[in-house]
Amino acid sequence: MAYQYDIQTSKMDKTSSSCLFACHSLGAVISIFVSTFLVAYIYQFSTDTFDYIFNVGVYELSVYGTFLLTYWAFSYLTDKSNRVWIYRLAQIIRLVFIVSIIFFGRELAQMLYLAGFLYGLCESSYYASYNVLKQEMVSRKVMSKFSVLITISSKTADILIPVTLGALIQISTYEQTSIYVAIIVGLILFLSFFIKSKKPDNSTYSIKNFLKKLKENPDAHKKMSFMYKATIFYGLTTITGTLLNICIMLQFNSSLSLGGITSIIGVVAIIELMLVTKFTKGGKRSWVYWLVTIMPLVSSVLFVIYPSMTTVVIYSLLMTLSKIIFTAFYDVYRNSTLKEAGLYSEIAEHQTIIESVMTMARVASYVIMILVGLLRNLVVYEILLIVFSLSYSAINFCLMLYEKKFIKNAQKVEENSEKTVKNSEN
Repeated sequence: MAYQYDIQTSKMDKTSSSCLFACHSLGAVISIFVSTFLVAYIYQFSTDTFDYIFNVGVYELSVYGTFLLTYWAFSYLTDKSNRVWIYRLAQIIRLVFIVSIIFFGRELAQMLYLAGFLYGLCESSYYASYNVLKQEMVSRKVMSKFSVLITISSKTADILIPVTLGALIQISTYEQTSIYVAIIVGLILFLSFFIKSKKPDNSTYSIKNFLKKLKENPDAHKKMSFMYKATIFYGLTTITGTLLNICIMLQFNSSLSLGGITSIIGVVAIIELMLVTKFTKGGKRSWVYWLVTIMPLVSSVLFVIYPSMTTVVIYSLLMTLSKIIFTAFYDVYRNSTLKEAGLYSEIAEHQTIIESVMTMARVASYVIMILVGLLRNLVVYEILLIVFSLSYSAINFCLMLYEKKFIKNAQKVEENSEKTVKNSEN
């Protein structure tokens, strides 16, 4: 059993958790390849800007529509069976998708619904198992460190992989690059055989029972209700990343430039996260949240007023600096609260609710994006850019409120308790 369900004595199977960490880090390569460069590939057969926006919207809607419909099924299977085998099944589905890119290439990119369906199936099967494995394997005491490391690892991939993939696509073909990505999927599948886990004995997978138990724990209910609402804004940030990639492609017209910009900005973002993690603590970093809350609005308005290569780089930089903060700390609170409440056997249910809320927000945002493509109005697109950029601001603001309401108050209670003990001893 990878994780022993006791907050105080929780232990990690180091081999299993290390392999899970390695697999997820390598998986970032696949995510970057598919999400970023397939969007760039769609650009090649779109006749104008609004066709491009519409086509990307259709593809992303297909991805997240499929994700929403299939995540529940994979989550149920994960909870009822060996979650590692579902994780391996996800890698096999990934491999099938990459192989289909190798053989069908441009034709698959033009079959937007099919490409979106296949990738949505990859993502739902992967995260249904990964979310459960991660929360089981990593104890509450080290969840913060683990989440920060995962974020840094993913961002490091953003630095190294985009420029590499961009260069490969420029000098070869999208199909040839897919072969290298397929090899990485094979490596992940191999490493997954070193991951061990076992479902809790009393796990039943019932959303209804989980919500009932949550209501019986007022503190956990308040925290999770807040987190579920904040997740809506987290979901909306996905379209902002897509819109940003579109802006870069339209300004630079190159996969290599897209990769180069992403890589440079990634270095700055990692340094920022390391500094924030080292010099601030939960409940005492409001000034950081205020800063990264303001950044998205300023950068998006600047780009809309003065669209150029310079302002799109500024836009990308400030948005990335904002994103890396909430990505790391949202992940901590998303996973730790459940363990604090002692609800160890309801991990799959909790993650299902989180992913469903998040994906519904994504689906709604891409429906709006498709409508913008159909309206073919630049002003409407610019308004969309600013509005959805504010989702970055909203989630950071929510995290600031969460820390003030729950983390800072908990610290005060703990400090008062320590003072009371010392006074009684004196």
